[in-house]
Amino acid sequence: MRMQVPESLYVRQRKEKRIVESAGPSPIDRLLVLTSTELTRSINQFEIGNLTVEDFLREVHRIRNNLIFLARRAAFENKTAAEEIAALEARTIQAENRADAEKVRADAAEEESRTDLLTGLPNRAAFYERLQSEIDRTRRRQTPFHPRVAVLDLGEFKSANDVAGHLTGDEILRLAGTVFPLSLFRATDYIARLGGDEFGIILSDPDSGDPEDFETILRERLNKNLAEAIEPLLQGMRDKNGAPLRIAVDIGFAVYNGEESKEELMHRADAEMFETKRQRKEKEGIAQRE
Repeated sequence: MRMQVPESLYVRQRKEKRIVESAGPSPIDRLLVLTSTELTRSINQFEIGNLTVEDFLREVHRIRNNLIFLARRAAFENKTAAEEIAALEARTIQAENRADAEKVRADAAEEESRTDLLTGLPNRAAFYERLQSEIDRTRRRQTPFHPRVAVLDLGEFKSANDVAGHLTGDEILRLAGTVFPLSLFRATDYIARLGGDEFGIILSDPDSGDPEDFETILRERLNKNLAEAIEPLLQGMRDKNGAPLRIAVDIGFAVYNGEESKEELMHRADAEMFETKRQRKEKEGIAQRE
């Protein structure tokens, strides 16, 4: 009688694999092929731009969940599939990492496209998007508070540019981008550079008090803070008429009337700003040079 020698693990696995192959593809094998195909297709679609980063990450996450399920089944039904499952899972992790990196780059590019590079403030596109959102919320909720906007212009900025040069002009704008947000009343107030020497503000509800007092206080704060910030830059400089060079903040306000577009609202604020500028220049005896 011949003594029976125990089979090694390798021999046993080889036998199991031959049995599986002779019986045709198992359900797990078929699912693995399907999952691999889905992953390859998703990667290809992402690479050619047919899938957004968010959609691609959702698809990869779904595939990873399928692999977790397959791994549990394979532990009982088809141990030879474990290596294929591990390889597929490694591919999904690589795909996720790649998509995450792409999302970071895309988010950074999106942020840059909405930011004024000179001042670091939101730009015109971001401002109008935010304003439209505020208007939509007011219409949807029927709130008693309507958005209030302000348009700011740096009076005599052109003179400063002509006398002190464009580098000084850029520094004035940078300083304005720093001190203007600090002059606002609330963290929810939103300020952006609209272009050139013009800025826009979306103001939160001041709660109480006379709106004219609120506007006067804000105007004074903006002028005081900017004057203090740029004083070292303009010290000793004079305009073309020989007067000390100074920058004034002209500002106009408008409250949403419940019906107008964001462009119409901003047009009213802009018109008030120009009227404020005209009155200031008339009071100070400054000739209209801008």
